[in-house]
Amino acid sequence: MTVKAFHCFSSDDWDGDHLLVFAETPGKAKLLALHNGTCDYDGFLAIKCRRAPAWDGATKTPQVAVDNVDGYPNFYGDEEEPE
Repeated sequence: MTVKAFHCFSSDDWDGDHLLVFAETPGKAKLLALHNGTCDYDGFLAIKCRRAPAWDGATKTPQVAVDNVDGYPNFYGDEEEPE
């Protein structure tokens, strides 16, 4: 299966915890965020997950990006929801 990019976060407002997660499915992305990320989520069900196709192909292995990555567009912003 192909690794895809997902934006995982804990809150509907953009003040919550954000991670860019590379995984095969949204469920696997949430598990990686919960167990390998630096955010303190309140469990699997508290994590929201959206596809982030702009970062597809950035890696071929499942992993978590904690900070905005140099060379790629920012995956979160402090002012408003990215488009």
